[in-house]
Amino acid sequence: MLKASVYLAVRPDPAEVLRSAVTWTYRVMSISLSMALPAVGGYWLDFKLETGFVFIVLGALGGFILGLIQLLAIGKKARQEKHRNDSNQQTTSG
Repeated sequence: MLKASVYLAVRPDPAEVLRSAVTWTYRVMSISLSMALPAVGGYWLDFKLETGFVFIVLGALGGFILGLIQLLAIGKKARQEKHRNDSNQQTTSG
């Protein structure tokens, strides 16, 4: 019986789990689109201007750079939140 009560005490809130899942889904979709759409736009420009594959390459490189910038921003935000949470835990426990 003790194990069941301990398990229930640490079970995460379902609303918080759903909120986190939706947030990460949004982040992944945003990064995916920012990496793919510039290449698609480059393909369209190459088709319209008959330039071979110049804009596809430029779009793919641009999309990669945009995706990398977004990933770095997410990492920076996560570090700041972790630092803030660590600071809050130290002040409440100390």
